[in-house]
Formats: sequence, structure tokens, C-alpha cells
Amino acid sequence: MKNGLLVVLVALALGCGSRQKRDEVESAPAVASTEPQRVEQAPAPEPTPVPARPMPGAKPAGLKGILLPPDMPGQARVALQGCLAQPEGSETLGTTFPVAPPSRGPAKPAVEVSALGSGALVVHQLEHGCCLKADVKSSLEGQVVTLTETLSGETCRCRCGSTVRAAIGLESGDYTLRVITVEGGHSKVAHEAALTVR
Repeated sequence: MKNGLLVVLVALALGCGSRQKRDEVESAPAVASTEPQRVEQAPAPEPTPVPARPMPGAKPAGLKGILLPPDMPGQARVALQGCLAQPEGSETLGTTFPVAPPSRGPAKPAVEVSALGSGALVVHQLEHGCCLKADVKSSLEGQVVTLTETLSGETCRCRCGSTVRAAIGLESGDYTLRVITVEGGHSKVAHEAALTVR
């Protein structure tokens, strides 16, 4: 009887000990892993673009540097480049903006015309006396469009090159485009051709 009681007590003691060890194992804190854990991050929001503000007094340049024709048929927006665009004239302009040398191949036309949806873009490469100023006007009479480039002032002792760009507003139709250059009181027709605006 005593032996049986002793066996029961030993069994209980062993059972309690193993249960205590099992409880300790189950309640033991998890060991921190030494491997770096990947943390999923949401992509950073892209910055909102801030619209560029034009500089005070700046005129709109049009679309990527292309002049846009005005809404009124026959009117033009004009941009000057090269010698005619300089605020002060001097004899050094002939070397700064030299006249294009003659080419051996087919000559590039001095006046190029591109029809736009609301008019036409005229680009005129011209050579003229240094130190002159330009006044460019357009007119529309019937179906004849005239672009008149008047160069005035006292010329310096050199020749230089300039580019006159004019976007002329026109409705759809067939026209005759005439470009006239006036220098030193002499007028010449630099270009005359048919123009179709769609």
C-alpha cells in the first residue's frame, strides 16, 4: 500500500514537473530573429507639378516656340531673330550675325511658308544693312495676303543676317501670299505663291 502510494506521488511529481516545463516553454518569449525583416512601404506620392509663371512683362511664346496666329484674319504676330532683334546697332553685328555664304547645292528658299489650322507661318531669312530696325505689317485684301517688312534707320558699313517669323491669322480657303521687303526706299517682292489653309 505504501509502495502504491509512493508510485502515485512520484508520478504526480513527475507530471507536475513536466507540465511546469511545458508551461514555461509555451509562455517563454519568442527569440528575436537576427534576419532583417522586410517592411512593405507604400510608394511615396509624386509631387504635384507647379505651373510655371511667366516673367513680368513677358509675351507668350506660343506652343514650343511656334508663333500662334491671332484670331482676326489678316493680322499677324511677329518675332525677330538675329541682327534685327538687337536693341543697339553696331558694325560688329556683321560678324555676330553673318550673312549665310552661298551654298554649292540647291539653294534653300529665303522664304518658307507652313499652313496652320488657323492661318500660316512665314519664316523669312534675309540679309540687310547693319543697324537697321524692322517694322512688319500684314494685310488681307480679298484673297491676297501681304506681309510687308520695312527696314529703316541709318545703316552701318556692314551687312548682317536676320530672320523674320510671322504667324498670320487666316480662315480656311485659297490665297495668294506676297512678302515684300522695303530697304533704303527700295521695295522688292521676296516671295509670291499660292497658299491653301484647311
